[in-house]
Amino acid sequence: MRSRTPGFVFYPSPWLANLEQVSLITQTDAGTILEQELVPVPKDWFELKAQLLANPEVGYVRIDSYGVITIKYRGEEFNLLASYDITPNAVFAKEGREIVFIEAGDLNDDGELDYYSYYANGDRQTIYVFPQ
Repeated sequence: MRSRTPGFVFYPSPWLANLEQVSLITQTDAGTILEQELVPVPKDWFELKAQLLANPEVGYVRIDSYGVITIKYRGEEFNLLASYDITPNAVFAKEGREIVFIEAGDLNDDGELDYYSYYANGDRQTIYVFPQ
């Protein structure tokens, strides 16, 4: 059962092992409880999408209302999810640099290789790959 106490609430991710989904529960002055799921998205979704689509082997890139990214690469569909957190200044900033993707290992122990994405300003975000 979901919590009804105001504050941040954490639930198991419906998509990925060993990760959590986050909601914010608030209460109005009239006492009504409201819950808003927080959607994890890439720090710069538009740049990430444009960079992926520039690859001729990528057929499409889209994101749904839950933050699930779907990519068609070499005729196969892959699903990804960005982490909620971003590590600022993980590397030196370099204006105009493309997003760099580095293999990070299986960070959530689900059998799938995950990635770190490094942005031009030096920030790092984890991109989790759904098991096939």
